[in-house]
Amino acid sequence: LCEMPASKMSEHFNIERPAVVDAPIRTDRAVTIARLWHCDGAYQMMAFEGRTIAPRRELTGNTALVQVADRDVPRLFDDLCHAGLPHHIVMFDGTHRESLRCLARMMRINWVA
Repeated sequence: LCEMPASKMSEHFNIERPAVVDAPIRTDRAVTIARLWHCDGAYQMMAFEGRTIAPRRELTGNTALVQVADRDVPRLFDDLCHAGLPHHIVMFDGTHRESLRCLARMMRINWVA
């Protein structure tokens, strides 16, 4: 998923680490953003899809700007925060929301998004 010519080794931005890879994610890629977590005695899962677009500024780490076409993003963010969504989500290459929703249903995991 990373732009290989732009990848480089650097220091972590906020903790003492010997080295991290700074590599922007390629643009114009279909991606799925997802997270599974445990909150208030139950498992929760969310996933939504989008497309990577060119970043507005240079950032460190493995970063991407994702355009979400079919969701009200401020409302989605509010719903996820109130469901106890922790940080550190995962981004998959491709469209996998429906498969993850089916998995959550089969495992009796509360589907949030």
